[in-house]
Amino acid sequence: MRFRRRVKIMKGLSLNLSKSGVSVSAGVRGASVTIGKKGTYLNTGIPGTGIYDRKRIGGNNSSQQRSNAGTQAQDMQAKVSIGLDDKGKPTLAITDSYGRQITDEKILRSVKRSDKYKDSVNGLIEQKKVEVDEETSTFICISKFTPIIVSQENIQDALESLSPEIYKSLKYQIETPTKENLAIELSNEAKQKIRSIFFWKNKGLRDAFIAENLESRFQTKFEEWGNARDRFIENEKVVKASKDEEYYNSYVIEKNEFENILKGNPDYINERIEVILSEISLPAEFSVSYEYNSDIKQLKIDLDLPNIEDMPQEKANILASGKISIKQKTQKELKQEYAQCISGIAFYLGGTFFNISTTIIEIVISGFTQRLNKATGNIEDQYIYSIKLTRDKFSALKFEKADPIEAFSNFESNRSVSAGYDFKTITTL
Repeated sequence: MRFRRRVKIMKGLSLNLSKSGVSVSAGVRGASVTIGKKGTYLNTGIPGTGIYDRKRIGGNNSSQQRSNAGTQAQDMQAKVSIGLDDKGKPTLAITDSYGRQITDEKILRSVKRSDKYKDSVNGLIEQKKVEVDEETSTFICISKFTPIIVSQENIQDALESLSPEIYKSLKYQIETPTKENLAIELSNEAKQKIRSIFFWKNKGLRDAFIAENLESRFQTKFEEWGNARDRFIENEKVVKASKDEEYYNSYVIEKNEFENILKGNPDYINERIEVILSEISLPAEFSVSYEYNSDIKQLKIDLDLPNIEDMPQEKANILASGKISIKQKTQKELKQEYAQCISGIAFYLGGTFFNISTTIIEIVISGFTQRLNKATGNIEDQYIYSIKLTRDKFSALKFEKADPIEAFSNFESNRSVSAGYDFKTITTL
């Protein structure tokens, strides 16, 4: 084992300095291949410690030249790339500075035997498993992000406790000059200026210097301090006026928002729905049309659901051997996850829209998708569920734990779904 430090010049690329010359190596952090005049070496180490191991795994450059289609007899850069293919199988590629692949089996086997290669592969496998699982969970866990419903009492309490913030002016921090402090300052100045060869006279001369300058210096210092304090106070008045106006405007906006939530003006509700739909971000693509009936306080939503083809199609498992298995999901798995996704969207939207105004007491969501009408041969919009969400029941549910498919049973709904999660065409509520 050796100990050395490296001068890093870019990610994955280091400049190696030695008495014999300069060579360049590249690769994953802690593992690289160097091809130079003295042969081919595998470099492995512990990142951040300066400790590394270097093993010769190839002959001199002339042998490399024969096995790698004319590699020049000079120090060269070799890039190590470790990855996973579509099926989760590890891949290793080593290329020279001209982008030509190095196929020497001895080099490849040596890299694969290194602990760094194994650690890199294991890390990629774990990362791939997380990525595949997270992609699926973003679709099937939408209902878990359903917002908590605020009540009229919550908003009323917030409104009553609301008040504009008041800017608290800063205090002037510089202390008032004193003659005592100024006398010390003049004493130090006198020591620098008055250095007579007749040292027994220095004290008297310095005391006279202090007495002669103290009063005038104090007046000047006090005036400068007072002017600076006055400027600071005036500036704070300007800052306070500006900040108080800013705080009051924010208070008025927030107050109006709370009042609008309580009043439930139809124009306000329509405006808020438009804003929400323009800002909402979900992994599944969908579209919404809506209608609000202020007389019965009901919001109707027609929801163009995402397609099952939009769902993640693969699943990943880490085998006992440590390898990763990436397979296509079964049709039943896809249909179940699709059912969770489209059911979860209904509850997520319901919670989001209930919070627009406390006056909204019902939300009817009807979800449809595009299907083949076997009678006509045309692709048509066909409804597959409809649910009437009521504010009181909705507020009582804990969506972070509830199954979105089973949660339909809490409300009046129209849905025909088989044990295999096939949705039949329905008529709406």
